[in-house]
Amino acid sequence: MGGVVPTILKNLPKEPEKIFHNNDYEIHLADKWFKENIVLIGDAAHACSPIMGMGASIALEDAYILSNELSRDQDISEALNIFYHRCYKPAREILSKSEQIHFLIGVPSFLDKITTFFVKDIYLPHYFDWQYKFSTKEF
Repeated sequence: MGGVVPTILKNLPKEPEKIFHNNDYEIHLADKWFKENIVLIGDAAHACSPIMGMGASIALEDAYILSNELSRDQDISEALNIFYHRCYKPAREILSKSEQIHFLIGVPSFLDKITTFFVKDIYLPHYFDWQYKFSTKEF
């Protein structure tokens, strides 16, 4: 590996807990979904748990509503505000249901334990060991 890769690898933290964070059950709803000519839709604006199976559906709904508002004869800023207000409540409801399901089935503790075991305790230590050996040519 050449270029900037060795520098990046050298500067990565050596402790897995410093780079791996499993919070699949934390639900996020961005406060603002647009700024100037940049618009967030789908998971970028309102990520829901994969357990819901709703990510692609919500993204498509966002895209449809956004294109609908942008095609109207109105100021782009107004179109983005309307888009946000039309999509916020349904997204919040889905995220709320996602949080409830995670709470009911105990996903946080279960997923966290499994992921921590496999990723932090098994994969990352071996990965860092291999990267160290590769970057220092200790094969």
